[in-house]
Amino acid sequence: MMSYHDLHMIQSASPPILPATVLDLIHSLASAGGRPLLVGGWVRDRLLGLDSKDLDIEVFGLPINKLQKICRNHGRLMMVGAAFAVLKLTLSDGLTIDISIPRRETVTGLGHKEFAVHADPFMSIKDAANRRDLTINAISMDPLTGEFLDPVNGIGDLHQKVIRHIGPRFAEDPLRVLRVYQFEARFGFDVVPETRHVCREIAESGLLTTLPKERIEEELRKLFLRGLPEMILKTLHHMWEDGVVKTLFPELAELEHVPQDPKYHSEGDVLEHTFRTVSEAVKISVRDGLEPEEAWHLSIAALLHDIGKKSATSIHDDGRITAYGHDEAGMQPAENLLTRITANTRTRDITLRLVRNHMRPLQLATADKVSDSAIRRLALALSPSSIDMLCRLVEADTMASIRGDGKSHENAHVFLSERARHIGVRNSAPEPFIHGRDLMELAAQGLISDRFLKGGPHFSKVLNQVYQSQLDGLFENRSGALQYLKSIDLDALTG
Repeated sequence: MMSYHDLHMIQSASPPILPATVLDLIHSLASAGGRPLLVGGWVRDRLLGLDSKDLDIEVFGLPINKLQKICRNHGRLMMVGAAFAVLKLTLSDGLTIDISIPRRETVTGLGHKEFAVHADPFMSIKDAANRRDLTINAISMDPLTGEFLDPVNGIGDLHQKVIRHIGPRFAEDPLRVLRVYQFEARFGFDVVPETRHVCREIAESGLLTTLPKERIEEELRKLFLRGLPEMILKTLHHMWEDGVVKTLFPELAELEHVPQDPKYHSEGDVLEHTFRTVSEAVKISVRDGLEPEEAWHLSIAALLHDIGKKSATSIHDDGRITAYGHDEAGMQPAENLLTRITANTRTRDITLRLVRNHMRPLQLATADKVSDSAIRRLALALSPSSIDMLCRLVEADTMASIRGDGKSHENAHVFLSERARHIGVRNSAPEPFIHGRDLMELAAQGLISDRFLKGGPHFSKVLNQVYQSQLDGLFENRSGALQYLKSIDLDALTG
């Protein structure tokens, strides 16, 4: 992190080094009488000494038709919205940047999209800054001089490492609440009390439920994928304290006060354990260098893995607390929640498979005998996810559990990972040795019934029978599968 002295040095620094195509555009805009300024995250991240790939340019003093004409001379132009006066420009070197005109918003209703937006190219720089969400996002920079323009003291808040909303207009867009928490996690900054108070009021109003699922997913992804691992738990606690979890994720809110056996979970109730599991999952994602989609799926699975404990938890006469079957009991509430935050069917499928099977590693690790077939079938049940990902979820679950008796937890994920590696199914389910084309080829050779010269429903019965036998280990390769196929009564199997 840079010191305050460093920030002031940057304020008096020379103009930033920008791609030649961007500089050409900036000079054209300035020559036409406009004042192009770099705004938003690129400026903030530059002051923090961070790399930023997203270049946003706000142009003062040029009407939209003139701005469009200039941009078309520099690349391929696409209007994001005529009323918003936001342009996407792909330059000749392939770089795509956002270009906008200052704009005024008028609230027309409740919710994230209930605004009338009007471009105002002659708005003052101060007024333009005041319409942004947070002070640290309202700093602009003149790319020709290197001068920073900071009407709302965003640089001071960067120095203080705080997140502060700009003014009363913050409350007009509920999405800004989620942005506050993902910035908290990303930068490790403190959210000032007055901003948390506003976030709490917005959450209590119910406006968060008007957000499109795509925007909720986008902000959660940023929180989990860009957040500092050591900040995730703190941020989740703040989201809980400020009412965001209860409003957006009532299924998770129900986990508060759901008890756990202190012998295995002295960390607290199921909600606290859930937050800790997410935190550990983010740490594991960073440690293992997971791709963004994998890290996202692991984080969401961690968030939902024990959601079934609300209905499955029992307190016995002897004081024992159990939650038998909570993996299966969690399917419906997990699916309900996922449906509200993502339209991605693959994300929902993978997450639900991980949740449903998150107890299997412990069951297998503590069984008297575990067959290779059981491991193979688990790999199939997890597909398109994998045993490798399940082991990471279980590791996060284990790390988030604090035993009250001082003993070590079962390292079920280690056992399962080694067994799956040994039989070659750690990263994916076994690939079938036999496919439909093989049946056609054997029929053409006269080795099986000519009914298999053409496809049909009878194919699936045979292929399933062979694949199930493969999972059971009756043969170990394609040659063995072909021999097995020739030995079974296909007419009896297919009717």
